[in-house]
Amino acid sequence: GIGKGTSKLQSYLEGDKQYTAMVELGYETTTLDAEGEIVKTMDWNHVTSIDSIRETVVPKFTGKIQQVPPLYSAIRVDGKRLYEIARGGDEKEAQDVEIPMRDVEVYKVEVENTLSESVIQSGVVDGKKYKEAVSEMEAAAAAAAAEK
Repeated sequence: GIGKGTSKLQSYLEGDKQYTAMVELGYETTTLDAEGEIVKTMDWNHVTSIDSIRETVVPKFTGKIQQVPPLYSAIRVDGKRLYEIARGGDEKEAQDVEIPMRDVEVYKVEVENTLSESVIQSGVVDGKKYKEAVSEMEAAAAAAAAEK
């Protein structure tokens, strides 16, 4: 914020927020994002189309949800950001942190685009396939934006 506008910044944080994301299903990482190491994989072979994504995934992320923020989040606990504790190298301190749950309400989740059927059916996308998948998503998003 600049000048008097700085005092209004907090009010913007209190409103509804909208996020756009590219999500890759089928694995969990240490940081719960693409940067971490894969620690768990899940079978998503039953997800074979955009309709099955809408039917299988969307309901799990819609409505009132109790969320436990990940250890690698910017939430402060005892004055420190959780990611600072997690990345600080003190494993004992990171394990001892009690992360408060918070209520989140998601009003709507839309699947606007998806990778091609063949990419979805191939399972976890990695290496060259991943780059091709991202290029395909970007091209499809650009085409959709051009239609508007």
